[in-house]
Amino acid sequence: MNRLLTLALLVLGTASVASAADYRELESSHKLVAGQSIHVDFHSGDLEIEAGASDRVEIEVEIECKWNHRDCEDLLADVEIKWRSSDRRLYLEVEGLASWRRARVEVEATVRLPAQAKLFVEMAAGRLTIDGPTNDVRVDMGAGELRLWMPESAVEGVSIDVGVGDAKFRGKSDYLSGRRSMLIGSELDWDDGPGKARIDIELGAGDATVWLD
Repeated sequence: MNRLLTLALLVLGTASVASAADYRELESSHKLVAGQSIHVDFHSGDLEIEAGASDRVEIEVEIECKWNHRDCEDLLADVEIKWRSSDRRLYLEVEGLASWRRARVEVEATVRLPAQAKLFVEMAAGRLTIDGPTNDVRVDMGAGELRLWMPESAVEGVSIDVGVGDAKFRGKSDYLSGRRSMLIGSELDWDDGPGKARIDIELGAGDATVWLD
């Protein structure tokens, strides 16, 4: 029994060391000046964007190699959160994700931002969820799944263009499924909202859905 317990502890210890080398967390924040829009550049993975009450933009990133790869620790070390600020825009970029074609890596990130800020997201691939903003939202995404929730009272219009896949919209009293383009693409427009915000989504391939409540 003692030998089995010792062996089990050794295995657990080895696993802890390995997971420490294959896993990394990053956090950062930046004040958003009044009148600035926020531009998020996120290459790939799972990205969740939430509206918050603070005047700061906050980001948390978790990255993990899902199999032993000799370069994993170096790859994780290369990831950085970068900020650039001008009078009208705050740029947030997670650098270092594009080089991971050689390794199986999972990336999960959460961004919290002021609800009233204008939002632009550029993303290559993955899963994108946006919840709660009240100003303009623009998304340019290569491939994946996009889900967006906003209060209908804040929105004037919605435009969704999907190259290959489906576009859907659901409001309090309206439901639209995108018009098919050459049997593979889908696009829709809705302009009956009482608010001022515009939602503009371009997705190369995948599914995009907007809910207004």
